Amino acid sequence: MSEFKMPLLKSYIPDGFPKCVQIPMECEERAMSNHGGQDFEMLASRGGVGPEEAIALMEDRRWKKMNVIELVDAFRKYHWL
Repeated sequence: MSEFKMPLLKSYIPDGFPKCVQIPMECEERAMSNHGGQDFEMLASRGGVGPEEAIALMEDRRWKKMNVIELVDAFRKYHWL
C-alpha cells in the first residue's frame, strides 16, 4: 500500500504531535471530496491539513472538531504518536 507524507498545518498542531503523517493513497479520493477537488499534492503545497482533517481522511468521513484527548487517541490508533 502506497502512502503520502502529508504535512500538518503548523498553527493547528498540539505540542508533541508530528509535523507530518503518513496517509494511504487510497484516502486521496476522500481528500478531494472534503477539499473541493484538491489532491494530496495540492493540499501539501498549501501547507497540509489540520490534525482533525488527517483523521477524517483515515476514517473516510467529513471533518469534525475533536478535543485533545480524542486527537491523541486517534493519532495513537494510526501509529502517528
